[in-house]
Parts: sequence; structure tokens; C-alpha cells
Amino acid sequence: MKTLYAILWGQCSKALKHRIQATKGYAAMHEDDDSLSLLKELCKQAFNFQSQKDQVQALQEAIWRLNTLSQDRYTSNKLYIDRFTNSRDVIKHIDGGLPIYPALMDVTLKNKDLDRSSATPEQIMAAETESTD
Repeated sequence: MKTLYAILWGQCSKALKHRIQATKGYAAMHEDDDSLSLLKELCKQAFNFQSQKDQVQALQEAIWRLNTLSQDRYTSNKLYIDRFTNSRDVIKHIDGGLPIYPALMDVTLKNKDLDRSSATPEQIMAAETESTD
């Protein structure tokens, strides 16, 4: 893990290194050569580029990118899923929710032999979560 940490850290720009060094858990992460923590911090820093924009504009752009994402014939399934997951994670990071489509919720409830009128609020919340995942 020490080698992975060194490789990741070596690929960071000076500005990015300074931003990471200013974070709360940097000392422990650096001392332990914790590559997983470094990757998580890199993701946070990558997503924080949105903080330079108006939150509503950033959310609209992230939703647009998710909605216009497509897979051409030369893109592997794994790469497409990675791009889709990244787009979804950016929206969640901006504190935006993914749209909840009533038809998907109805199908989710129907698979559990329920409908909106007979489901409890907890079951409806679970169906909303399941239909956006």
C-alpha cells in the first residue's frame, strides 16, 4: 500500500497537495501511507470543483451530464457504468437528489405486493431509495 500511496501522491499537482495537506486527517493519512484515505480525499477534491460555481448551476450541469451520457459502440460496458456511477455520485455530492419516477416506484411496490395506498411511509421511502439506485 505504501507504493500505491507514493504513486498517487506523486501524480498530484502542487496545488492539490496543498489542499489535501490542509485537510483534517492528512497527518494520520500521510503517516500511515493510507492510500484508501488519499483516494477518498482526491475524490472529495475532484468533486469540490463545483464549489466555485453557484450550487444550482452546478447541479443543473451535473444532471445534464447524466442525462446526456451515452455509450458508443467503442465504449466498454465497464467504462460506461463507471461514467454513469461517477455522474450519479457528483449529483449526490452536490446535495442533489436523483429524480424519483412514480412509475418506477409503482413497479418496486408492486414487486413487493404493495401499492401506494396500502404501503406504509417507511415502505414508500424504501421504494423511493430502491428505485433511484
